[in-house]
Amino acid sequence: MERVLLITLVLGLAFGYTKTQGEVPNPDPITFMPTDKVIDYWGYKGETHYVTTEDGYILGMHRIANNPNSKYPPVFLQGGLLTASDLWVLRGPEEDMAFMLADLGYDVWMGNARGSTYSKNHTTLSPKSTKFWQFSWHEMGYYDLPAEIDYILEKTKKPALFYVGHSMGTTQFYVMASARPEYNDKIVVHFSLAPVCFMGNMKSNRVIMPLAKNVKLISSLSKGTGLVEFFPRTPEFSNFLWKVTHDKNFQTFFWSQLFEVVGTDWKLLNMTIMPTYLSHLPSGCSVQTLEAYGQTVLLKDKFNRFDYGPKENMQRYGSATPPPYNLTGITARMALVYSYNDYFSHVKDVKKLASLLPNVVKMMPIRYKKYNHVDYIWGMEPKKHYVNQVIDTIKEYTKPRYSGISTKKKSEFGLKVPK
Repeated sequence: MERVLLITLVLGLAFGYTKTQGEVPNPDPITFMPTDKVIDYWGYKGETHYVTTEDGYILGMHRIANNPNSKYPPVFLQGGLLTASDLWVLRGPEEDMAFMLADLGYDVWMGNARGSTYSKNHTTLSPKSTKFWQFSWHEMGYYDLPAEIDYILEKTKKPALFYVGHSMGTTQFYVMASARPEYNDKIVVHFSLAPVCFMGNMKSNRVIMPLAKNVKLISSLSKGTGLVEFFPRTPEFSNFLWKVTHDKNFQTFFWSQLFEVVGTDWKLLNMTIMPTYLSHLPSGCSVQTLEAYGQTVLLKDKFNRFDYGPKENMQRYGSATPPPYNLTGITARMALVYSYNDYFSHVKDVKKLASLLPNVVKMMPIRYKKYNHVDYIWGMEPKKHYVNQVIDTIKEYTKPRYSGISTKKKSEFGLKVPK
């Protein structure tokens, strides 16, 4: 618990931090740059799109629009907690899967969850209101992903797409595919990078478990104070993170603390690019989203809907306790990419998930034993560790015999698979 308090204190002080000691190097050109401009910077065509969900949230999406008339299924990338679409494109064409897919002729799209940096608008609610922030990853899966998927398919005139999710991007998918089963037919293959569903075996108990056990207290304090948004991206805080990550002492402290949560791996950590990455973090979320994960940690081997308390549960679900998501009803093809040093996505929990999903086409363990939860987004040598496998599988399922839908209709996709 002391570690949690220390981290909280340091990050809390960060909001008021304005100066660092010593001289700070000139920033990378893409530091603080929005996603579409980062895409442009790397020599591709970046676009920003907006889609409105059934419940009124206005979501920003980004597109690498080099192949708007591609014959292949589009590829949709969705990141994890406190991240945004920019983290898919910061390393450039040699290392980022988004650019590699664009080079192969795919139309690549990236989503942003409600409440994050590019998705803080609503048709009637103000982000300053408490009501705006009354959501978790359930609403992201039930409303956000369907709206984004429908928008992409309408724009590209395709019947289905590839979905690549990391961390919370996978959680959202399990919600959508179980609660809105009609969307299974709109997925060619879902790639779960660091799947987060069951959390009973997670390793970071010294940090996460104390928070999970106090989730109701945190929720009450949040509602009582009106502080319902967690770690929004602000120029001041992003600038602070960018500055202090040039300090070696702070780097050592910061990463040693983070590794307690996600898994230790110094080998793949590229300190040179870290200031650029952290200038694009955090991206914000609702406190209720954290509460939903806290509930899941305490449930151990269950994946249930949000627990509002017996009275409201009865009104919403017709029972005093929340019902489980029907994972056995997910018919979309699934490829699970996981690692042995991921404290959030433990191998035992991934295998339990795989045992319940009826259409797992590939289990893709990462061979490097130290690979952790955040190596997927900023670890070095991503092609070697998982990206090549994912791209090879995307190529495989682009072939004509796969239509991306469960019926026997002829494929509408291109006949020539990218080399």
